[in-house]
Amino acid sequence: MKTIKWTDSALNSYHENIDYLLREWTVKEALNFIDDVEGVLFNLKKGTVEFKESN
Repeated sequence: MKTIKWTDSALNSYHENIDYLLREWTVKEALNFIDDVEGVLFNLKKGTVEFKESN
């Protein structure tokens, strides 16, 4: 399985998104977002999904 490295900026942005969802939406929406991200990370680790590289 591949390893995923989060930049400090990406991790900060991820947590800010969760905080926003918890403030403005519901816990359910925040959990759905977390589940979606975890699903993408899992597929990336397995190498079954590829995305274009970004800066």
